[in-house]
Amino acid sequence: MQEFLTATIGWLQQNPHWAGIAVFAINVSESLVVIGLFVPGTVVMFGIGALVSLGAMGLGSTLAWAIAGALVGDGVSYVIGRRYREKLRIMWPFRRHPEWLSRAEHFFEKHGAKSVIFGRFAGPVRPIIPAVAGMMGMSSVRFYWANFLSAITWAPAYIFPGVVFGASMSLASKVATRLMIVLVLLLVLSWLTVVLVRQIYLFLQPKTQQIVVYLLAWSRAHPLFEGMTLSVLDPNSSEIKGLVELGVLLLIGSWVFFAVLLGELWHPQPLALDYQVYYLLQGLRTAWADQGMVLISELTDPLVNVAVAGAGLTWLMFQRHWLAVSHWGAALALAVLVGFGLNYFLPGATPRQEISAWEMRDVFPSTHALVVTTLYGFLAVLIAREVSPAWRRLPYMMAAVWILLVAVSHLYLGRRWLSDIAGGVALGIAWSGFVGIAYRRRASTPIRFWKLLSVLSLALLIAGSSYVSTQHLEQIQKYEVRHPERTLNLDSWWTKEWESLAPYRVDWGGSATAPMTLQVAGNLEGLVKHLEVHGWQVADPPTAIGFLHFFVPNSDPSDLPLLPLAHDGRQEIIRLVQPGRNSSRLVLRFWQSGTYLMPGHIPLWIGNVARQQLAEPLGLATVLKTELNYDAPLASLRPVLADFSWHEVKRSNPEGWRGTVFLIQPEFDVRNNVSYCISYAF
Repeated sequence: MQEFLTATIGWLQQNPHWAGIAVFAINVSESLVVIGLFVPGTVVMFGIGALVSLGAMGLGSTLAWAIAGALVGDGVSYVIGRRYREKLRIMWPFRRHPEWLSRAEHFFEKHGAKSVIFGRFAGPVRPIIPAVAGMMGMSSVRFYWANFLSAITWAPAYIFPGVVFGASMSLASKVATRLMIVLVLLLVLSWLTVVLVRQIYLFLQPKTQQIVVYLLAWSRAHPLFEGMTLSVLDPNSSEIKGLVELGVLLLIGSWVFFAVLLGELWHPQPLALDYQVYYLLQGLRTAWADQGMVLISELTDPLVNVAVAGAGLTWLMFQRHWLAVSHWGAALALAVLVGFGLNYFLPGATPRQEISAWEMRDVFPSTHALVVTTLYGFLAVLIAREVSPAWRRLPYMMAAVWILLVAVSHLYLGRRWLSDIAGGVALGIAWSGFVGIAYRRRASTPIRFWKLLSVLSLALLIAGSSYVSTQHLEQIQKYEVRHPERTLNLDSWWTKEWESLAPYRVDWGGSATAPMTLQVAGNLEGLVKHLEVHGWQVADPPTAIGFLHFFVPNSDPSDLPLLPLAHDGRQEIIRLVQPGRNSSRLVLRFWQSGTYLMPGHIPLWIGNVARQQLAEPLGLATVLKTELNYDAPLASLRPVLADFSWHEVKRSNPEGWRGTVFLIQPEFDVRNNVSYCISYAF
């Protein structure tokens, strides 16, 4: 199937004049009864979307052919079902697999005419639903109308993700691979958040009343908590006293809980996962992504949050929705008190020590994450009450995605540790959910939520624009990536001080991995050109087509993209590859060391050379494994370096790389070196 996928996409790229007909044929076959079960149409359409983004096919014509194919395929299946009716049950393959029809019939009975639309996205029943619609007597007018809606929805839904993916890969070749990774990461996390919220909502929705009844019964059996619980959950009781008592209990209980938790986990440094996420995101930093992340962070600055909350509460007061005002206002006020109370008692620090004193105090749990989650979480509770049950989970999904983006922006900029943000978000969800139950149990007056959303959007636009216009440049400078720099004497480096440089590459998790076996002083351009004469090639940036070769067995190593690696948050300056024997290749990488040699302020680069060997796990895909022997690949450079000043050394430090290190001095030319590094940075 993987070979079929790659061959199909490759053929489409080489024959663009047949691309439209091919897209039409794929969608017809993908929609035909039974046949569609064996055609990976959705996967192929994703690949076609990637080709669209790379200019191999036109977006408009591709969508038109895809929609037409879906219409014809479903139409033929409908006619077959209408023609044979109950005879389908005794026809092959349904007589051997009656569960296929029964599953589709159950789906059709449950959703009616909407099943033709929903069935497009329902996996195994997708190509059988149209035939079942015809078999069960659905009118032609209703079917073709639903068929049209499903086709114009399905085609973009499966082509556009491929377009986004391909566009990201294309952008990576022009701007930065890291930017593509950040965008894909955000899309994946947002999608997972939406799916998670939906599943939780569907699980809890039918059980909410049972939970409330259970809590009321439990509270009556425990007099100590009866008054407080009844005041929150019983609509006949006053809630003010209960909210105050609940806030005090939440403050004390949260402090005790987190104090005990941190007492169990406490050690001088943050958790290992905190470091891993921090190094991962710092390794993905780019100027373009910095702009977006700082913008998201600015839109939830405390001043902007105050403006948004103030506008919402003011509008609710003018509309005399006093119940919503009291609950939302109390939830926000207590969130601030709980956050600052816990920050005061629990010691901690942020990843970036140079940020403001206020942020230094916002540690575990993050008060900012707690307030943002409470602000937009309770807003979702307000809106969800006013919409129909079918759309009730949408506000929660939108709030969850926005909170996720804010959390990722703070992690990306190094403002908070993951555990700090996770604690704030978890506490905010619990608090806004509990206060939301109290509000929903008492509220009777409907709120015109569209007007509330308009007021909040206007407040966010005005306050956010004002803050961004005055603070954006300062915030960009404040959170820019800073790497320490130092200077060494050239002669000292050549004889001894070379050992002070990093012996290993520091990966995204902060762990030492591959040894640094090369140190180059001065201009890399002459060295790279010399290597190119001896068969080395500058590695191309990854592309969408290149990534597909990972899914094809027996791929040539030269066809597989060379994935970027970071060292201590720095990206490679240059990557070179040389084809090897027995399905292997040599890979040479250089990073900035942050060290300059004096006199002349000569930049010093560090790197390594390794061998990657082709592997095919289970025969389903192709991967390249890096061999652990670094001396042999390094030795292959000896003949190449004959024209340079260089020598071999070995570390005396037992904790460092005990193998060989090459110190190289190409011709020094600082001006050419600067322009060269800019032209090769990706």
